[in-house]
Amino acid sequence: MSSGIYKHYEGKASPNFKNGLCKTRVYRIWANIKTRCYNSKATRYKDWGGRGIKMCDQWKDNFKTFYDWAVNNGYQDNLTIDRINNNGNYEPSNCRWVTYLEQAQNQRQTRLISFNGETHSLNEWSRLLKINRSTLQMRLNKYGWSIEQAFTKPVRRCSFGE
Repeated sequence: MSSGIYKHYEGKASPNFKNGLCKTRVYRIWANIKTRCYNSKATRYKDWGGRGIKMCDQWKDNFKTFYDWAVNNGYQDNLTIDRINNNGNYEPSNCRWVTYLEQAQNQRQTRLISFNGETHSLNEWSRLLKINRSTLQMRLNKYGWSIEQAFTKPVRRCSFGE
């Protein structure tokens, strides 16, 4: 396994989660989810538990179940857990392991824009179209252009000394 978390698990008939895996990154992720969802004194609890976001009982009550799901669903030390529907709960059908950039695209405030049958965030459209993000944002928000106009009109380049 390339994830690095199995080093605490391989070769043991009965993994000791209390003294082994509890020191791993995947354990910290599991514990932090529980804190965000159930500790009303936690920083930004209002953004998870306060909005009704919960952790499914099978994960909440059993780290090993979460651990096994994580390993079997692509966990790597460079990935983060992401809820596909960010209004949904932490549960197997709504979670995945993604890069930090991918997770940043899946936030409540992220505006998704559909154009030519594809849906992306403004940041991704900027990268795909090779148009500065602030240019696209100004075209859409300040100038009120249609998505098609904002995405297809060539960007004027300033030239000096002609």
